[in-house]
Amino acid sequence: MNKVILMGRTTAEIDVKSLENDKFVGNFTLAVRKNDKETNFIKCVAWNKICRTISLYVKKGDMLSLEGEIKTSSYVKNDTTFYKTEVLVTQIHLIPNKEKKQQWKY
Repeated sequence: MNKVILMGRTTAEIDVKSLENDKFVGNFTLAVRKNDKETNFIKCVAWNKICRTISLYVKKGDMLSLEGEIKTSSYVKNDTTFYKTEVLVTQIHLIPNKEKKQQWKY
């Protein structure tokens, strides 16, 4: 089983790219506190409806809970192999802040 559940704050606005056939992909980083002294910065990818929801309702610094699956890949550049790990987002839970009085679930 490949499932991850994370809760953290977004480090920037989602970077959305429009693809052919009215598809969208968005990349963002989630800062997840491990303890009082450590924070992990997790690369995340969202597609289509989830991407659109994040782009409309989530701003830099907002708290976000998400579910997804881990995807790893690699590529070679100048005879060096680079590895990439990211979370493919399958579900999000928008967490209200002081300005947002309600909680959304998508």
